[in-house]
This record gives sequence, C-alpha cells and structure tokens, in this order.
Amino acid sequence: STQDRIILSHSTPHRIKMKLYASTATLLFLAQQARAAEFTRMLQQGFPCVVGSFTFELKSTECSYDNFKAGYAKIFNDPLNKRVGCTNTIEEDLAIHFDTTVADLGTAVAATCHQAMDDAYALDYHAISLSSDPDFVKKFYDGKTDWNEHVETLLFPSDGTTPEFVLKEESYNVRTYYDGNSGHARNGKLEWPGDVTNFDLESCELNAAMCCYVKDRQADDGNGNCDNGNNNDQYDTLCVDKDPGDNTDLCMVDYSRAPSSNGVASDGFALFPSDNAEGEGSIHCHGLAWSNDDYHMYSRYKGNNLFFVSMYDHMYKRGYVKNVPGAPMCGCVEQMPIVSRSDCTQTDVIESFKFVRNADEAGFTGEVTAIDVDFNSCQGLTKNNNLENYYERLVSDGLASTDQLKVLRETIVGDHKCDEAISEFFTYKGYAAGFADPDWTYVTGINNLEEPYEDYTSDLFLRAFNERTSKIVRRVCPDCKETHRDLYYVRLTPIPETMDFLNLFKNVWSKEGNVMGTDFDIYSTYEDALAKDTTKAWKACNYLEDDEHKNPTGFPRDCGPTALVGCQWNSWTRGTCNEGRSVAFYLETLETMEINVVPNTKEIGMVYKRGNSLELDDTYYIRGAGYSRYSWGTEDAMHFEASEITGTITMVAKVSGIMENRYNVDLLGSKAGLMIRESLEKGSKMAQLTLSPKHGVVFNWRLVDDDHCKSSEVVDLIEAGAPVKESWLMLKRYNNMFSAYKSDDGATWEVVGQPIQIDMGDKVFYGQSISSYSSHLTEATITNYEVHDSAVIAEAANTDRISIIGPDPSVIHVSQYSLPHDRVEFVIELETGVAGASDVSITNSRRMLV
Repeated sequence: STQDRIILSHSTPHRIKMKLYASTATLLFLAQQARAAEFTRMLQQGFPCVVGSFTFELKSTECSYDNFKAGYAKIFNDPLNKRVGCTNTIEEDLAIHFDTTVADLGTAVAATCHQAMDDAYALDYHAISLSSDPDFVKKFYDGKTDWNEHVETLLFPSDGTTPEFVLKEESYNVRTYYDGNSGHARNGKLEWPGDVTNFDLESCELNAAMCCYVKDRQADDGNGNCDNGNNNDQYDTLCVDKDPGDNTDLCMVDYSRAPSSNGVASDGFALFPSDNAEGEGSIHCHGLAWSNDDYHMYSRYKGNNLFFVSMYDHMYKRGYVKNVPGAPMCGCVEQMPIVSRSDCTQTDVIESFKFVRNADEAGFTGEVTAIDVDFNSCQGLTKNNNLENYYERLVSDGLASTDQLKVLRETIVGDHKCDEAISEFFTYKGYAAGFADPDWTYVTGINNLEEPYEDYTSDLFLRAFNERTSKIVRRVCPDCKETHRDLYYVRLTPIPETMDFLNLFKNVWSKEGNVMGTDFDIYSTYEDALAKDTTKAWKACNYLEDDEHKNPTGFPRDCGPTALVGCQWNSWTRGTCNEGRSVAFYLETLETMEINVVPNTKEIGMVYKRGNSLELDDTYYIRGAGYSRYSWGTEDAMHFEASEITGTITMVAKVSGIMENRYNVDLLGSKAGLMIRESLEKGSKMAQLTLSPKHGVVFNWRLVDDDHCKSSEVVDLIEAGAPVKESWLMLKRYNNMFSAYKSDDGATWEVVGQPIQIDMGDKVFYGQSISSYSSHLTEATITNYEVHDSAVIAEAANTDRISIIGPDPSVIHVSQYSLPHDRVEFVIELETGVAGASDVSITNSRRMLV
C-alpha cells in the first residue's frame, strides 16, 4: 500500500522522469549499504530537518540547554542545511538527533554537556611542585616542606654574596603554572587534590576550603612584616619569624579536627581568647567555596582556585607559608582552626565548546575547546572578600544549603564572637569553665564561673562572712584586665543591719556604709589583704551615688589601684560589662562550716531562673522563682525539694527571711513553705502551706490534675499594715485528709482553713517549696524542719487516741503522738456527720506540741 512505500524521484536532462516504487524491506536493504543506523532511526521516528554529520560551537559561554539550542539553531535555520519541506520545530529536530522526546530533551542536553566537561583534560596537581616526593603536596599543606620552612639567607649554605633559599627560585614552577607560556591555572583545568587527606571530598561536606597563615618569609612584596633592609641584605635579621598581614581573630584549635595533619590522636585543644598582641598575634586566613552542583564552574575549577589562593597569590606573591600549630595550613573548612572571619576568592570562568553530530549513533560528542579562568575577590550578599558572606550568596543562589551555612559558622564564627564560640565548644565537649582552689569556697558566680546549685542566699553569705575572722571577699574575673582579674575586698567595719551585703557585690556598689579607707580596702594580692598593708591598698574608687544617672553596677564599679578603670564591674541585673562577663565571689574555706547541697531539688513548671537549696547546721537557705497562684492557677511554677514518701506524713518548719525586694523589683508576693504533691508535673494534685510577706500563711490545694487550685482566705496584709516576717508551719497527710496549721512559737498551733480530702496515690513527693510570683529569684530561710513518717504517726494513733461520741452524731478525738527529740503532740479533732459515711469531715481541730 502507499503507506508502506516511499517514493524516490530522480531526473536528468536527457532521460525520462520516472517513479520507482519500493517496499519498506527493499529500502531497508539499500540503507544497509550507507548510513544504516541513521536511516533506520529516521524510518522509525521521522526525519530530522538536518541530516548527516555536522559540527557547531558554543563560544565563550556556558553549556546549557538554551545555549545548546541556540548553537544548533545556527545550523537548523540555514536553508542550505535543512531538508526541503521539513516542518519540525528546533526542539523536535534535536529530540530526533538525541533519540528522545521533546519532554526529555533538556535532560539529554545536560548529559551531553556534562560528558564534555567530564572528558576535559585535568592537569595533575602533584606536578606543580616538580618534587620527587610523592607526598610533597600533603606536606606543603600541612606546613612541613622547604617552601614552608626556608627563609632567604646569606648564611650557610650561601657563599655570603648570593642568597640561598629564595622563595621565587624554589617555587618557580608555581609562576609557570599561573602565567607561563601555557598558563595552566588560567587556561586549563587543574584537578582537585582529593587524594590528600586535607581535601578529601568525602569529608569536605561544606564544599569550602581555607588556608590560615602565621608566617611571612618574603620581603619587598607589600605584604606582611618580613623585611630585607635598605640594602637588601638583612633577611637573616629582619625576616625571622615574621607575621603575615592580620585579617582575622584566631579563636581556638581543636586537635581532633585534623589528626592526619598534626599527628596527634587527641581531642585536646588550644584556646586564643584574645586578639593580636594580647592573643595569637597576626594571622591571615583566605578561603574558597563551591557549589553543591558538581558541574557548576565554581565546582569544576575549584582546583584552579585552590592553586591560586594557596600557592600563587599567598605563597609565591606574598610569602605566606606557615600553619597554625595543631592545624593544617590549608584544608577543608571542617579541618581548620576556628576563626572570626576569612577573605576569599571566586573563579569566574569563560569556556568554549564544540559538538559533533555523528550520524552513526544518536546524540552529540562534545569537548571543551577553550578555557579562560579569572580569579576575583568573592562577591557576597552584602560585602565582598568575606567567605561567610560569600557562602550566604551561594545559599541565596541555591548552590549551598542553610544547614551547610550553619555548620560553616562553627568554624567562621563572626567578628567579636570568639568567646561565644569557645563557650559553645566547652558545652559541646561537656567542659565547665571554672575556678578551683581548695582554700576558697564558692559563694556566687555568673556565666562561665556560675555553679548554680551552690549559690548562697544573702542570709547565708552574711552568716558565712561573719564566721571568718579575716573578713575577706575574693572576686575572680578571668577576662578582666590583669589588674582586675583577682581582687580581695577587706571589710574594716561591721556590716550594717539594713545592708544586703551580697547584693552590694553583685549589683549595687554603694558608698552607704561602704567607703574605701573607712569601711573597706581592696588589694591585688591575698598576702597584702591578710597583712592589711594600706600602702598596697587601692587608691581610686567611685560608687552608685557618683553616677548622675544612678545606673547600678556591682563590684568594684570603676575602682582601680591608682586611678579609675572602666568596664571591669559585674552585674547580675544589667548584664555584665564585656570584660567582666564571667565572675565569681569566694570566701576563705572554713573547715568547721560544712554547707551541703540539698539533694533531689527540682524546678516545677515554667521558671525563668533556676533555684537551689543549701543546708548548714539544719538551717536551709533556698532560692526560687516562678509564678504560682493561690487559687485559679492550673499550673505551678516553683523550686521544690522533691523527696518521696509513702503513707502518712507530718511536716513542720519555721519560715523566715523571705526576700521582699530585689533589684528594685517588688517581691512581697513571694511565698515559701511546705508542699505535698502527687507528681512533679506542673498541674499535679497538691497541698501546699506557705508564708508570704504580703499574704501571711495560706493553705492551698488542687483536687484534680490540671484543675484550678483553691486556697484558704487570702488577705493583703501590706494594706492592713501587718506584714508577716516569719511563722511556724505544719502540713499533715493522714490517709487522704490534708490539714494545715500555723504557729507563732512552734508550741501552740492554729488550723489554717479547713482540712481537705485529696485523692492522691499512696506514694507522694514532699519537701520545701519557694516561688517569687515574678521572673526574679527570691530567697527564704527555713529552720526547725522536721518530717515524721507514717510509722511513727500510725503507732501513736493506734495506741494513744481517745474518741468521745456525741449526740449529733459527732465524735471528739484526742490523740497523743510521740515524736522524736522527746516531743509530744496532742491533737483534738471534732468529727461531724454519720460515722463511716463518705461525707464525714473534720470541722475543727487544735494541735499543741510540747
């Protein structure tokens, strides 16, 4: 049929025009004699407009789908190249050549471009040095070759006239690779030295590398501090251990990052917390980064960039050669020292491609025909020549991820952020910065020197200070100026009763009862403080009252040895001045004073600051924060001593010393006392008996988990002019009946509110509790703390209880309880309701301890 046949026409000037009808089989046989594969494909998929073999080029442009199509368009759109009558679009024609569909044409073009890039010749990176040592490149990047160690000299092995170890002579091939006849680095592709552990791509997950230099070995190049004198003959004196140009702050070196470079199988580290003359000296870092797309020009020419940055621009041109001890000189960023910033270079590449269409098979064969690499200061989002900001641009352009940027910032941490980076490193490693001296006892601290479970309350500090005969308070501040790193305050007069002595040091350095030379002196050494040698005492001091704005600061404000010195003060409220950000106070260790950390303490609910509890001679000094309501609150927030007990429990304590004001914040709503709760969840069933300066003694409870709590009567005693400073408290559980009592003397007791039934489990948590009704910490002192377990109470109840049945019916119970320390408790309770019924309640009771 006509659908199986193709009509071939042939005519000459002297012959009759004729038509030949041939079957498909015949034509296939004829096609085997010439271009068999091409002809078969055309029969199966259709004819392209351009047939046979041809070539086109992409000059000075990237190999992309659009550019590839534009290159082919020059062939396709030439009438001399197109088959007559062809109606294909350019996309359809290319799809036929690639033996694919138009939908998949982009993938086919990308694969062809990538293959051309893969086939491009890459020069051996190891050939640059011309060294016979196969490990030369590795050693160079670790800072261990002659290029790194030598310095030009007129001494031996020089003859005294002709210098030896001239850098440009030792590394002359570096220049050849950059701008010699071939200019390989600018007109070719250098392979990435991935066989060197410094640059192993398996561990180079950030796609970034960096060099950090600490030595300059070349003079007269306008960079670094190496000099050769006016007569060019003083390398041996003016170029010994000279510094590069400084462009960063070295924070620290983590030895575990690069064991193959430092030869140390260790997780040790070196810290450089200050900068320049007060820290590591001058250091220069310069880096590069590339795309996550292996075919992006930044990725394909990263070997060229590494050569330019490390061998040509910094070593050959500037003479920068030596590594930071414990780290490689150059390597993937993950192996490098932690620094504040780094310069960087990017490659801008112009390539040309040639593509050949071979009619014997589908697709095109391509090659890179020309390369022009330009090295420029990297262009960041908001600033140039900054590796971190350049990486931000890579993220913005979709060439790197935000997760990679986050990890990069663990090495390049930002200006003025070394201390923060060191602190985070300590946290990661599980280290805690501190001060250890067995002759001194910690009182309170902030930031790196804080030991939060051991902070003293104001009452405990005053008691402990008064026990010391020398009356010395020591402050340690590791980051302060040398004159202020270790100070000794010597008290000369008694502490006024109205003074918060601890707050004087922490927040409010006032001259009220605290005048230098009269009430105290400050010394720079412990020996001078002990001797009270006033000739060695500090001479300059100022106070809160000297500030017209009355901005509070703590010790020592601007006091100094001979003149006022700023920014060495601490403050728990304002945030410390930068140099005084980590401080701690200490008292001399007193063997007879054993202060214990109370175990099992917890923060219940949302508290903004962690509390703690200390015990000295059965007196408890507790601190805590959090908003806890007497009623309607569904959540508790407090510091709590979470001990466990089963069954009946009676708790007794005297509460006093509740802080009423802190940092000009009203803390009169603070409350401290006793608590029993079913769990440590913030909405647990509970019964609590507390003292508050504002509201006195209040009994409150929660019957159901996460329900509103309720309380006995709450009165504003401040408005009534009768604030309560101290009170005895008693909280009791007997079965599931909870009752509360208060006392002025610990002997005669008065019921608080009414006993309440709370269906708790047999095992409960009990202990001291404290909350501030604010985000600030409050403090309290608890004495005479007793907890009587079920065994004692049950035994007494079984043998010493007398019950009198009344006519209501009602019952009067008189119970005698034998308690520790030869004490006896008598309890008189009136029970109303039907005996044995579920609505029995205790309507009145009196307790007496003798």
